[in-house]
Amino acid sequence: MKIENEIIKFHPQCQFEKLKLDPLQQQYLAHLRAQTTIQDIVALHYKMGWLVDFQKLYELVSLLAQNHWILNPNIVNYFKNLQLKNNTSLKGPVQNSVQSPTAALNKAAHSDLSSLLKLPFFRSLNPELANFLLKSAHVHAYKPESLICKAGDVSRDLYVLLKGEAVLYKPTPQHRQFISIISESSVFGEAGFFLAEKRSADILATKKCEVLVVPYQAEVLDQYLKKDKAQSLQQRFWVQHALLHSDLFKNFPADCMDALTFSGKIIQLQDEQLLFKQGDLSLAAYIVIQGSLSVQQNGTVINTLPQGSFLGEISLMVSGGKRTASVYSQRSTLLLEIHKNEFYNLLSQNLYLAKEIQLLAAKRVSDDQARI
Repeated sequence: MKIENEIIKFHPQCQFEKLKLDPLQQQYLAHLRAQTTIQDIVALHYKMGWLVDFQKLYELVSLLAQNHWILNPNIVNYFKNLQLKNNTSLKGPVQNSVQSPTAALNKAAHSDLSSLLKLPFFRSLNPELANFLLKSAHVHAYKPESLICKAGDVSRDLYVLLKGEAVLYKPTPQHRQFISIISESSVFGEAGFFLAEKRSADILATKKCEVLVVPYQAEVLDQYLKKDKAQSLQQRFWVQHALLHSDLFKNFPADCMDALTFSGKIIQLQDEQLLFKQGDLSLAAYIVIQGSLSVQQNGTVINTLPQGSFLGEISLMVSGGKRTASVYSQRSTLLLEIHKNEFYNLLSQNLYLAKEIQLLAAKRVSDDQARI
C-alpha cells in the first residue's frame, strides 16, 4: 500500500504539543489525527481551490516518523529508506558490497533475480515475463569508443546499460548527428525488440560499459507483444530513459519514477513549434522525452530545457494558472503531457515527488525575480 493512502496510526504517548509547527502544519496534523490520509488532505484542499504546501506536509510526516510517533511500518520504512538513500554520498566505499552484473546473472540461475528486477525496465513488466527475459539474458563488456549497436542492423536484442555511459548518434550523409546520452539503467534497442524495426541509430560506448543483452524469443514474445501494446511499451521506455537522464528525477524513489512513467500522454512538436504562450491559462505540465525546448520571457530567451526537463509546474502551483513564459521546440521534440487534474492527483499520491516539484517551482520563480 502507498503511504499516501494509509490512515496514520499514532503512538498513544505522542506529545504533539511539544512540536514546533507553523499554522499550516498544525492544520495538516489535525487532519491526520482525524484519520484523514495524505491523499485525502490534498483532494480536500483542491476541492476548495487551495493548494497544499507539500514541503511543509512532507516535513511534518517525516518529523513524526523520525520521532517514532507513527506506528505504520510502511510509512516508517519509507522515510528510513529515503534517509539512507540521501546519506549514501556521505559514507566511504563499502568493500565487496556490490556484485558485478555477471555475478548477479549467475545468481539469477539460482532464482535470485532481485537486484536486476529492480531496474525500471523490468519493474514495469509483468513479473513472470520479467523473470523469463532475465533467465535468457547475458552481459557484454564494451571498451570506450566501441560500437554497441549499428544503424540498419536487424537484430531484435534489447539492451540495458548496467554500468558506464553511451551516446546515441543518427548517421547522416555528412556526419553523425548527436541525439542523446544513455545513462546507467537505461533501455535501448526497444524499436527492434518491440516492433521488429531496423536499428535507426548508432550506439557508442563513451566509457567502459557493461550491457545486459536480452534476446528476443519469438515463441513467447510474439503472443505477448501485439503491435498496439508494443508501441505503448516502447513510448513508456522513452519516458523512463528521459527520467533516468534527468538531474531532477534520476535519484527519485522507485514509486515516483514508476508513477511518472505511466502518467499522461506523449505528444510531438515539430521544429520551432509553439507549445504555449506567456499569459495563457495552464492546462498541463510537461517532461521533455526527446529533443529540447526554448523558454522565452517578454521576447527574450531565458532558458533551454533539454531531455529530462520538467516544465509547467509554476503555473499549476504558484502563479494562479497563468503561464509565466512562452515555450517553443528547438527541433522535433517529444513531450510527456500531464493534464492538470492528473497532475494534482499524481502529487496527492506521491508526497516526495510533490515536495520536489514544489521546490523546483519556487526556485524558478526566485530565479525569475532575480533576473528582473
